[in-house]
Amino acid sequence: MDVEAAHAMDKKTAADDNYFQTLIGEMDKTYVHTWSWANVEMDPVTKANVVIFSSGLGDGCYASYFAFHQEHHPVLLVTDFGVFDDAEVAETLSRTQQALEADLPRAG
Repeated sequence: MDVEAAHAMDKKTAADDNYFQTLIGEMDKTYVHTWSWANVEMDPVTKANVVIFSSGLGDGCYASYFAFHQEHHPVLLVTDFGVFDDAEVAETLSRTQQALEADLPRAG
């Protein structure tokens, strides 16, 4: 979630103590056995949104990282659920970066 979406979500949660139940209700619309997700617009003016999904690992917040193409288009999303140790994460990210660089045209 970017800063605009975070501010919009702060406003919604301040105005409605049960807003997280609203988000869960949005996720319920896409529920399939063991998982669900939602893409919720937080602010219709800025189009700020939040994408939420069930992790299967219980309640919590997990860091997500985006990789961008040289033209600033997102090409990869990685969410760290804390399942792998740091060495495994570093190896996976290295292999992913190499694969992306091999497939992307070079600038210049």
